Amino acid sequence: MTRWKRSLLGAACAAALIGTTSNTAEGQALYATSSTVMVRFVGYSAAYTSDLYFFPSYGSYGKYILTNHTATPGSHYLATSTASVGQELVFGIYVHNTNQWYYTGDPGRNSDGALHANLTDLGSGKYQINVGFEDLPNGGDKDYNDLSFDVSGAQTTVTPEPISMILLGSGLFGVGGAGALRRRRQQQA
Repeated sequence: MTRWKRSLLGAACAAALIGTTSNTAEGQALYATSSTVMVRFVGYSAAYTSDLYFFPSYGSYGKYILTNHTATPGSHYLATSTASVGQELVFGIYVHNTNQWYYTGDPGRNSDGALHANLTDLGSGKYQINVGFEDLPNGGDKDYNDLSFDVSGAQTTVTPEPISMILLGSGLFGVGGAGALRRRRQQQA
């Protein structure tokens, strides 16, 4: 195999590795950028009563944060102080009136398979992402304002940790470097 083919193969492997950091479509899920993740309640426009929960991972036991009809807009809540950078942050609502749960991230997590959380990038500042939930089955009216909150310490894309990039780089160097070392040994023999 020629040097350029090995380099191309290495680049393809790197792209595949980077592309498989998440099985959720970019922009549908939240990922931690720090260990502390805060929530600021924005408001609601819903007849139904919904509780907001934070889950360290999908399927784990959730931490209650607030109820849309009783929380005060502008109030701040601690979601977690133990997140790992790059960890998916899962929020969910429990809708009292329909006894249903809906989650951020992959729509397949929801019983109806519909998207129930819309994420909006707010840009720079303490709170970077707004999350708006829809509380009706099958995506309801898709206004995503039935429970709305902003999140700090999060973004909608996975950022590889610096050590991961170093390891990835050294592994790619090894792909091309092994052939060079072999040729050098053959020339010396």
